[in-house]
Amino acid sequence: MHELVWFGGGDVELSADAALDFVYTLGVNEYRGARSLQLMYVAHRPAQRQAIEVIPDARGPLEIVDLRQVEQPAAQLPGGAVWYAEGVRLESVSPDVAYAPRFAVPAAAGRPLILWSLPPSGEVLHWLAASSGGRTLYLCGRTTTDDDADAIVKQVAGMAKYALSHDAVVDVGRMAARLGQTEAVVRTALLLLEARGILRLDEWLDGDRAAIAAGAPVVTRRDAETLWQELDALLAEVRAYRRFVLRARVEELGLTQGQ
Repeated sequence: MHELVWFGGGDVELSADAALDFVYTLGVNEYRGARSLQLMYVAHRPAQRQAIEVIPDARGPLEIVDLRQVEQPAAQLPGGAVWYAEGVRLESVSPDVAYAPRFAVPAAAGRPLILWSLPPSGEVLHWLAASSGGRTLYLCGRTTTDDDADAIVKQVAGMAKYALSHDAVVDVGRMAARLGQTEAVVRTALLLLEARGILRLDEWLDGDRAAIAAGAPVVTRRDAETLWQELDALLAEVRAYRRFVLRARVEELGLTQGQ
């Protein structure tokens, strides 16, 4: 048994006596530092009996080429690979590497994956490996992000300001990719800006986007202090995970099994 989140489903009439099949997506809900499984509604129908054939994955184990200690790894990287390279420091740390966000990886499924930047969480790392569909992963592990709370808030505020001059909609996933952060960090930074009266989150839209407006009707200092502490805690987790990826043995990253 598990709770299913269904936005806009409050007025839908469902029979209490009839079984239903539901289609849903699996995700992770991150709130106040706690993570839990989240099921998001997609569609439903009257329950139907249907045999499902499970086909075993015939692919071999994921091969990881460890280039974390190589000073100039570019010469060992293959052509035609899909890259993961994010973060505000990418251009200064790796001027020859183009921005390659996480959401572009599934579009090039089946090709080798180059993890140039250090991912911010295990969820992002494993999602990248699974979404690429490739059987070879090149782990470079470059630090291309800024994990300081003050810097993150300023960067999120700058992106929100840009959005206000265009369509007044922010995309949390794309903001997280540009900063090389988790989505939880970006959401918390947005809530902090709202608590400080800098912007207002008018409505959460589909696809983890939010309609925003300038300013907020009430500045809540206590909420701002709490959100600042939450942001600090989230960034401490990100920093700890990046250190782990830099130092861990390849087999400790959990990528060689179950891919």
